[in-house]
Amino acid sequence: MASINTIISGLTEAVANDATITAWATAAYTRDALVLENCDFRNDPKAADCPLVIFFPVLKQGGLVSSAKSHIIGVSCAVFDSAKPESAGGVVRFTGGRNAEILRGYVVTVIKNTLADDLHIESIVTEYNTIEQFPFVSANMEITITQEKLIGADPYE
Repeated sequence: MASINTIISGLTEAVANDATITAWATAAYTRDALVLENCDFRNDPKAADCPLVIFFPVLKQGGLVSSAKSHIIGVSCAVFDSAKPESAGGVVRFTGGRNAEILRGYVVTVIKNTLADDLHIESIVTEYNTIEQFPFVSANMEITITQEKLIGADPYE
């Protein structure tokens, strides 16, 4: 059975090497996205670190009575977008929220295409932080990945 660390390491590597994410980040921010496996939340990311994708473990659940092991992985997709907002047709659009969602979508696509056949995305819950720390904007996901228990496997590992 896959460990949460193995899953996260595989996903961070796949996102870091994804050509679509690289092309989008370079076009939108003139640099590739920085991908982190865990991070020091006491030292907040800076504008120069964005666009940024952080993967980190949230929760693991397993046991004798459950039919599957669950891994909940946190993924934060962040941009720093202090550019003047777009204005069209009387609507002012701050691009940070849109760009965080675009990056989130690309990351989800990579995750879906990278997971081993015995791992399944059960759910994705996304919370957006578009106002509190503006112009630092993020789309923060909790992704539940399940894996059926194998006969003889440690149900607690």
